[in-house]
Formats: sequence, C-alpha cells, structure tokens
Amino acid sequence: MLTILMNIGQSLRKFRESKNLGQADIAAIVDTSIPTISHWENGRYYPEFPKLIALAEYFNIKVVDLISFGQESKDKISDEEIKLIKKYREAPENIRDSIKLILK
Repeated sequence: MLTILMNIGQSLRKFRESKNLGQADIAAIVDTSIPTISHWENGRYYPEFPKLIALAEYFNIKVVDLISFGQESKDKISDEEIKLIKKYREAPENIRDSIKLILK
C-alpha cells in the first residue's frame, strides 16, 4: 500500500510540475485543500477514486498512469523505442548484425 501511495504522490507532482502548476491549482481543479494535495504528494494519503479520475481527465492520462508511475515506466516501451525496433526490423541483415555488436 505504501508503494502505491508514494507512486501516486510522485506521479501527481511530476504531472503538476510538467504543467507549471502549484498545489493550489490542483486543489482548485479537484475541489480540495492545498494541505490535502501536499499529503497526496508526500504519500501520507491518497486521493479517492473520483479525485483520481478528475486528475487523470485534467492531465489527459489514464488513472493507471497516476498509480503506476515509477513501477512500469522502466518497463514500458516508448514510442521512440517502437520506431527504432521497426527500423531495425526493416534494416538489411548486415546492419542488424552491426547493431547487435554495438549493443553487446
């Protein structure tokens, strides 16, 4: 449970800062207090599900992105990585062999 609390807090802070918003801005968006936002970001408490939905809608992300920040992010394949994989698959065999040598 503690891991989930910390992930939500880290995630919320990341998304909030990416939009140059303060805790007061987030508090207004989800109709809560500034100390509550601070508690969420510091992992003391976590938002109720309707608040998570409101946050996800505001940031245009999925609720799971708020919950799983820091866990899956290392394992997720980015759009850039997908493009590279496609280019690798389309490359001639000698290029693929060179790439394999570089990555070893």
